[in-house]
Amino acid sequence: YKNTKDAKQETDNLKTAQEKLKEATDNLKNANRDLSDAISEYEDAVIKSKEANEKLIDAQNRTGISGKELYDKVQKGTITYWDMTDAQKEVYRLYLETIEKQDELATATDKVNQLTDAQREAIQKQAEAYKDTIDQLEIANSRLDENSEEFKANQKEIDNLKTKLKDLTGENYSTSIEIIAKANTKQAEKDYDNFMSKLGRNIGMFFEGVVR
Repeated sequence: YKNTKDAKQETDNLKTAQEKLKEATDNLKNANRDLSDAISEYEDAVIKSKEANEKLIDAQNRTGISGKELYDKVQKGTITYWDMTDAQKEVYRLYLETIEKQDELATATDKVNQLTDAQREAIQKQAEAYKDTIDQLEIANSRLDENSEEFKANQKEIDNLKTKLKDLTGENYSTSIEIIAKANTKQAEKDYDNFMSKLGRNIGMFFEGVVR
């Protein structure tokens, strides 16, 4: 690098990409954990809903009383809990438990769907972070001697990130020539501007000395 400031900018770009990658990795880890917990809650809710429904059906068959009919009568004010027989109270209680477990199952289902979307978004951000870091490392390597230790270390990390990206999405990713060329073009423009600016100052100082 001809300009220390430009070199620092390139280093900062790579550091930023690596920090975003770490953040994306942590977020995906959390998303996977949250989804796993939600699926466990869903499976538990399925079991409890099924058990509550089976108990209700057993009680209804045993007593000949419909939980739904009792519930509707209570809603209409035709009967209260205190007016019920012991058999009616049992069926009514089991019917309410069935509704409760169905609601819990619906909530658990919604939670799984929401966290599945969150996981999908986290995977996308993780993939983008992999690609951005790979790009920054490739840009850095485009300006290094292939025999240098820094180049070899960068290449090892590039290969590692490509493997992780493929494991995550199945994609075989390579940094495009356009991305590297664009980065190097910007660098060349900076170097040219810096050169011309320095040249202008030197010429100015020369003429200033001549005038004196």
